[in-house]
Amino acid sequence: MAMHARTDSQVELALHAVTYGGAQVMGLDGYVMRPGDPADLVAIPARTPAEAVAGKPPRSLVVKAARITVRDGVLA
Repeated sequence: MAMHARTDSQVELALHAVTYGGAQVMGLDGYVMRPGDPADLVAIPARTPAEAVAGKPPRSLVVKAARITVRDGVLA
């Protein structure tokens, strides 16, 4: 399926659909990070969700199971 988002708001809507929408379909309750939850995340330098998706910035930090696995694009 082709992605034809043209505006920031369209990209943000698509991002929301594949993250929160996917979590809802899988039955994940709340889809938020709380103390004690597994800390799997990717931090990227972007000012907006649309910039994060369209700009494809490097992964500044990757955390898997509460452990840093990548920092500044280098395996830790």
